[in-house]
Amino acid sequence: MGGHYRRVVGKKETQFEELSRENYFIHENDWEWISYQEKEVEEIVYKKLCTHQLDFKKLGEKFNFDVKPIVASDIYCRVVKLNGQIQHEDFTNYYFGLIININKDNREIIMLDIKNDLENLDIVPHIKDNMVEISNIYSLPELSIKSGEYDIIFNHQVSGLFAHEIIGHLVERDNIEKYGGWKIGEKICNIKLTVIDDPGYLHFVGSYQFDDEGTKSKKTILLKEGKIVNELNNIVYNTIELNGNSRTTDPFKRPMVRMSNTYIQPRESDEEDIIRNFKKGIILDKAFHGGIDWENGLCFIQGQGRYIECGKGKGVVKNVVVCEKIEKILNKIETVGNKTIWSSGCWCKKDNQEPIPVKYGGPVLKLKDVWVIVRE
Repeated sequence: MGGHYRRVVGKKETQFEELSRENYFIHENDWEWISYQEKEVEEIVYKKLCTHQLDFKKLGEKFNFDVKPIVASDIYCRVVKLNGQIQHEDFTNYYFGLIININKDNREIIMLDIKNDLENLDIVPHIKDNMVEISNIYSLPELSIKSGEYDIIFNHQVSGLFAHEIIGHLVERDNIEKYGGWKIGEKICNIKLTVIDDPGYLHFVGSYQFDDEGTKSKKTILLKEGKIVNELNNIVYNTIELNGNSRTTDPFKRPMVRMSNTYIQPRESDEEDIIRNFKKGIILDKAFHGGIDWENGLCFIQGQGRYIECGKGKGVVKNVVVCEKIEKILNKIETVGNKTIWSSGCWCKKDNQEPIPVKYGGPVLKLKDVWVIVRE
């Protein structure tokens, strides 16, 4: 995984020069050294998993799950040449976690990703939180419900995807010019919601020091207390200062405006209280994918969750699709939780460009009277 390339940058146009292999790297030995380190990295990660083997076994016994550790790693090396200066960046993505065998028909995979540094990483709480959610889902029977309006709770992974789709893609400058989107200064929701994109996190799959045009990355507040305050841009599409969000994984294709690590800032509401006081509706535990219907102004998130009645879980609802008008759904948010938790990372595809590694997260969100389509 990675890009090895050079760009010649003009005022409003980015041209590409195809490079021979010997020009890809500052020194060929760098790549050989990195490749050698990959094997050592996997051994380090596996040893860390082994140190927690007893913890995982106890968790498995507690929830009556069969668990098996897994480990993988990717090397990512980039060379950007801008105005005669070479920016060289390389790092390793670690992916590790557990395969959870619930029963003969169901299996879940819990993955945790981190870049470069494994020191002081405590993975047990993350694994435990995921096991609790898995246990909540598989302890209930499957339930059929009708399409209609429901109160709904987004868990952390779903709220992160919500921010990525509903805020992030609508402030990408190329999308604004092609399809329309949020404008700087526009107040889009009454609740004090804040959304941030930040490539500067040291150990996330969506992180980088420089984007693929050589612009230094930086933290960008997109939505501040309900008001759009920034856009994501690149050299071709911009109306404000560049913020380092031009990305590609193909060295010979034009980079596009893309997100990195996008999240909703937590607020003051206790998340346990939000869930405890939720009397009727759907808790969306898992999102499979989401997107925007630009032509009709709709957003959607497809996932799986639990139907709650009288404050108790009645059953698992599968293949539910949250589908709402973009301008309406943000004002249906009633409560924002007090703890942001990140997803394990994923790949985001945009237009015809190859998928880009991104990460998103957020607190628990409670929404009122959201339209839900139940697919057969």
